[in-house]
Amino acid sequence: MIWNQTLKHNNSELAHRAKKLDGNAPAPASIRARARYAEHCARKGALSKANQAMTSDLTPSAAPTNINELRAKNPEPTHPNRDPIKQPVSLIWPQKADTDAWWEEEEGQEYIKKHFNLQKIAKYFRTRSPVSAADIDGWRARFVTL
Repeated sequence: MIWNQTLKHNNSELAHRAKKLDGNAPAPASIRARARYAEHCARKGALSKANQAMTSDLTPSAAPTNINELRAKNPEPTHPNRDPIKQPVSLIWPQKADTDAWWEEEEGQEYIKKHFNLQKIAKYFRTRSPVSAADIDGWRARFVTL
């Protein structure tokens, strides 16, 4: 019974994704929906996001024709040693193996216990605005569950 419910939910989710990502731009939000979202953002203190909700006419698109624009914004590195994905030999940044070894040492473990304990993490998420910008690594609070 649960398996059938799961399959039914998955099929509806797949149909929704197929309709959403068929290459066409999604229908723009109504003025009323945009105003409601702008008011919500303004109440939370995100005034620039509220302004963007009302004034932006940009619509997201998953069309394959956008790939060249994305490649232009994210060009290939000019030199293999400057590729941020691969760790080059560097005088400034330590190698991944050295960093991993430091975290396993006593000093690294003390740092984790001091700065990343559950109480500090919980306090961090309790005091964040729900409509805040993404963190440095691109994650938002709604992506993380404790």
